[in-house]
Order: sequence, then structure tokens, then C-alpha cells
Amino acid sequence: MTTSFQSFISFCSSTCVSVAALTIIASSATAQQATPRVPFAKPQAVPPAAVPPRRRVPEITQKAKHGSWIIRCQKQKVPVNLKPKPAAKKSSKGDRGNKTAAKPAVKVVEICLMSQQVKPVGNSRNVAMHVSVLKGKTRGKDFKLLRIVVPEGVYLPAGVALQVGSKPVGRFPYQVCVTRRCMSNVDITPKMEKQFTQGKTANIFVAVTPQKNAKFQLDLTGFGKALASF
Repeated sequence: MTTSFQSFISFCSSTCVSVAALTIIASSATAQQATPRVPFAKPQAVPPAAVPPRRRVPEITQKAKHGSWIIRCQKQKVPVNLKPKPAAKKSSKGDRGNKTAAKPAVKVVEICLMSQQVKPVGNSRNVAMHVSVLKGKTRGKDFKLLRIVVPEGVYLPAGVALQVGSKPVGRFPYQVCVTRRCMSNVDITPKMEKQFTQGKTANIFVAVTPQKNAKFQLDLTGFGKALASF
């Protein structure tokens, strides 16, 4: 009697668990059928950022060579100064949406310079000075400029001393220093131009220390022809 009662209890327990499990599964299925599924929104593709067009650098071309002087030119766009136009009459209401911004007028000009590289005299260091001559017009006046670019490690307060043959031309200060070089701009006077045209060499002295100078020798052969060619 006891054994049969225990078997009956075991049977009821297992049956009740099974029924309860079936009831939970049925309830879950009913809940899933009752609740509509909301589809996940697909992520929208983000367009790549627009890459600005690369600015084209005008090409530098070698035009000629006179002695040690090389003529290089570059074409550039410069604005054109136009006469101011008379004031336009007021447009009608229908023309308000047709206004377009006028593009600035430009023209293409060729800018040239003559240059050469100069190495120090009696120095084995692999350094060089860059000397160039520019000419043009500013504020309605013609100008001629001698630009001396020296390597780093110079004594700035001494400036640059210039000598043609045995005659001193003058001492000129540095105007600006940038990465690894300093620059001195010298206005070419008619007297200096005559000295450069008639001379054979020019000596440029750069102070390395307050007591020590480095000497660079500039070849003046072909200076006059090169200056007249651009």
C-alpha cells in the first residue's frame, strides 16, 4: 500500500511538472503570436566625406643659361584691375532670383628669375648659398632685387658683406629666417648693376662667429645677358 502510494505521488509530480512546462510553453507561444515583430531598421550608409581637389602647382621650367646663371620661369594667375562699372539699375521683382556672382578677372603672367648656387671657398663642408635676381614692377615702379639665401648656423648681427673684385659694395642685414636658412634682400642700384655686369666674380662674406667669416665666390659671367633676357 505504501509502495503504491509513493508511486502514485511520483507519477503525479512528474505529470504536474510536464503539464506546467507545457502550459508555460503554450503561454509563451501565444504571447509571441499576439505580439507583432518589429523589424530592425537597417543602418543607413554614410556617404564618404568629399575630398577637396588638390591644388595644381604651376610648373617651373628652365628657359635659358648664361654663364653660371640659370633662368627659370613659372606661369601664375594674377588679378586684373578693371575700371569700376557704373551702378546697375534696380531689377524687377521677377529678376531677383537670377543674380549670379561675377568671377574676378585674372590673367596669366610668366614670372622669371636668374639664380645660381655658390659653395664656400676653402671649405669642405657640403653647404651652398643660393643667390637669385628678381625683377618686376611694384606700385608702378620697376625693381631689381638680389636675394642671398644662406644656410643655418650664421651669426645674424653681422649680416652679409658683398664685394665685387677688390671693391666693397656694402653690408646688408638679414630680413627673415625660416627653416634652416636665412635671407637677405638687396636692392640692385644702377651702380651695383654696372659693377656686376663689368665684374668677373663677387665675394660674399657671411659671419659664422663674431670673429670668423665664411667666404662665398659668385661667378658674374653672363650676368648682363641673363638680366636682359627676362
